[in-house]
Amino acid sequence: MTRFSNVPPDHGPESAMARIRRQDPAYDGRSGFYSVVLGLLIFFLLLAVSLSQATAPGTARTVLEDGISSLTEADLLVAQYGDALRDQARASNDASFAVPGYPIEIFLTKQELLTLSNGQLRDLLLERSSAVVYTSGLGAFDRTGNQSLSTFSSEGVLEQLVGLLSDDTHAKARVATIVLALLAAGAAVLVVLRNDGFGRMRSLGVAAFAGALPGWALFYLIGRLAGRAGGGDRFSRDIRTIVQSVIDIPTRNYLIVAITGAAIAAIAVVLSLATRQSAGETQDAAADGVDDYEGYDGDWYEPETYIGRGR
Repeated sequence: MTRFSNVPPDHGPESAMARIRRQDPAYDGRSGFYSVVLGLLIFFLLLAVSLSQATAPGTARTVLEDGISSLTEADLLVAQYGDALRDQARASNDASFAVPGYPIEIFLTKQELLTLSNGQLRDLLLERSSAVVYTSGLGAFDRTGNQSLSTFSSEGVLEQLVGLLSDDTHAKARVATIVLALLAAGAAVLVVLRNDGFGRMRSLGVAAFAGALPGWALFYLIGRLAGRAGGGDRFSRDIRTIVQSVIDIPTRNYLIVAITGAAIAAIAVVLSLATRQSAGETQDAAADGVDDYEGYDGDWYEPETYIGRGR
């Protein structure tokens, strides 16, 4: 007479992803490869996004005003020539006037010279200068075509930083952001397809964390080094302020994504463990139910015998 065994019953067919991983040993390797690719794409995507944010008109022009002020000494020029320009405006019929010694071709109107204070003229001069430099880049500083600053000098470093914050750089950063976002999305889809269950969520979180953490460490280190570079003069302080204001953008972006990725991966692990524990309790309950059949005192029958009797 045949008896039921106390072997726990099968709780469902093997998942498609698990079957593929079992049948193809190289499958897990490809899954890891796509995760690495996604992490790299996230690193460069955040770099492009940060550059796009730093060179956006509102942010860039605020930083440009500080840089232009240091490069041109606009406050000293306005203080030196302000009264002379006002006298010239009163005695002249010209509608606009240029500030002597100012390297960017910016004009102040007669009404502005006669009604604004030196501080207001300085702010207006820097505001218009930032608009010109943002549109034209470093070429705005060279009115003669012969201006040349050493790249390794403090002025040269600041000039290069100012030249980077331009509309042209912003346009290129936006294109790079779109391309990298599409590539990262494709890599994320492949990671999802190559994983199963909460493994998808965990792999995406780990890729985001692994791609963002090195970027945060890199820009955090650059920011710390920039804060200690140079001397204590005003020009050096201005350079450090500008560098720090730009560096803060990618540092913040990388940190946010790293924390988010770590949180997603951690949640996936917790949910996976909870699901396994729940599945284990279900299997134990099912096994107990099978054992209850062993104590059944009724008659057991052979399926073949029963079928034979029914004929």
